[in-house]
Amino acid sequence: MAKVVALTYKGLEIIVDRLRGLGSEPKYAHWGEGGDIPAAATDLDLVEPRAEARVAGVSSKQTTAVTGDTYQVVATLTAEDTPAEITEFGLFDSASGGRLFLRATFDPINVSVGDSVQFTVIVVGQEG
Repeated sequence: MAKVVALTYKGLEIIVDRLRGLGSEPKYAHWGEGGDIPAAATDLDLVEPRAEARVAGVSSKQTTAVTGDTYQVVATLTAEDTPAEITEFGLFDSASGGRLFLRATFDPINVSVGDSVQFTVIVVGQEG
């Protein structure tokens, strides 16, 4: 479970662009080892991103309180070259470069080469 999750200012920009019919969906997942720095709205990237490529997650519209109020992305990342102590996760609007939609930090997840971790991101709209 994430300790700190921040929808970034760039994430808000992505939402506005999407409402205007512009930009790309923030479904590209990446992980890193920089979780000692809490997630913040001002984040532009992961602190210590891993060398693996970003992975396109599978997005869907879900219902939490009212029909269609929840955006969900499920993505599986795999450690390819070196073991790691994963402590951060982010969603981006591009497979490379692009804008960071949100960043989460959490207690370490230790992975060996070949290990995979599935992340599920749930963004719920709130009533007034």
